[in-house]
Amino acid sequence: MEKYRSQKRLIRVAAAVIVNDEGQVLITRRPEGSHLGGLWEFPGGKIKDSETPQMALQREIKEELDVEVDVRQLLWREQFEYPEKRIDIFFYACRLKSAARQIKALEVDAFRWINPDQLDAFQFPPADEHFIARLKKGAFDLINGSGF
Repeated sequence: MEKYRSQKRLIRVAAAVIVNDEGQVLITRRPEGSHLGGLWEFPGGKIKDSETPQMALQREIKEELDVEVDVRQLLWREQFEYPEKRIDIFFYACRLKSAARQIKALEVDAFRWINPDQLDAFQFPPADEHFIARLKKGAFDLINGSGF
């Protein structure tokens, strides 16, 4: 028997797990009035049809934060279903390029550098929950050995 597949539109999304030299991750707050506005997330956005997830991250981070990133390895991928749509989300390890350290909140309400153990203090979209649970448990070595 074939597994039921939702007829909701599928949106591909790329998220950057940007880590600084202290092992902190960068999170951004979604603008009020947008889908899931006011929630915190890892920066990124929709992948256009002509883009790879890595290309989308480079474009989105430049548009949202006016910085450039080196996109490294895929950490996690998951499909999640919201009432109105499905998303296929890719979480990539990223680093700021050395010449691009001055972050500006252009298309986000705010940004913060936080330690992974502080993630519970922020409300994230449901699609991020499984990845965050693994991140908090130390499933990804943010400084050593994981390509960061």
